[in-house]
Amino acid sequence: MRLLVLATLGVVALNGCAGTSKPEPVPPSAVLSVSGVFQGSLEIEGDRVDGTLQVGQDGLSLTSRLTAPDFDMTADGSGTLSGRSVELTMTYGAECPGTARLVGRIAPQTMSYTGRIVASDCTGDVEGSFSFQRA
Repeated sequence: MRLLVLATLGVVALNGCAGTSKPEPVPPSAVLSVSGVFQGSLEIEGDRVDGTLQVGQDGLSLTSRLTAPDFDMTADGSGTLSGRSVELTMTYGAECPGTARLVGRIAPQTMSYTGRIVASDCTGDVEGSFSFQRA
């Protein structure tokens, strides 16, 4: 009988120890890949500007180039990714140099990037919206 009690206590002790083991660490969530070529447009003060947005990615840091052939415009810059939120700041030259800031979200299912744009140059500040789809 004494042997049975000791064996039972040993099994209970082992099960108790197994229950207190540390859980496996959960890996950090994967960073959304947003690099690529996006086709779309900007809508500013009622005018539509078609363009191509090229995005490069190194972790959460982004590089960007926006080209709008109809306006002979190229803007280069950088930005950040935070979850599904993307912020890009680009500068453009030509006759009236300025800065454009695109703040929006990426929809992972469709890889569309939509949001608001604020541009500032020699003519002043303008706001609008944008919508790009990864090609």
